[in-house]
Amino acid sequence: QGMESDEVVMCLNSEYRQKLSKVHNFVEITVPAMREIDFKTHFRLTRTSVEVIFSMIGHMFHTDNMKISMEKQVLVTLWYMANSETHRQIASRFDVSNSTSYKIV
Repeated sequence: QGMESDEVVMCLNSEYRQKLSKVHNFVEITVPAMREIDFKTHFRLTRTSVEVIFSMIGHMFHTDNMKISMEKQVLVTLWYMANSETHRQIASRFDVSNSTSYKIV
């Protein structure tokens, strides 16, 4: 019974929960390593098309105050539009908070 209490406390601890649920470096490591076919399956666009989007809207982003790169924000938005995932799932995948995922999209 003592072990159960400890497990409950660990699960309720939001910091512990965050460490378990976040996918670190998805944009930095996983996305660049994706094969083109996988990239297109997940984002519904080719890498070239996404690069065009980056170049078209990059000037709209103010880099001084940005904590999340323009590239990551675009990828979050594309993932949201291309997949049936909740903001919570997207936040976990892209290592951002739920509210940040919501604000980006």
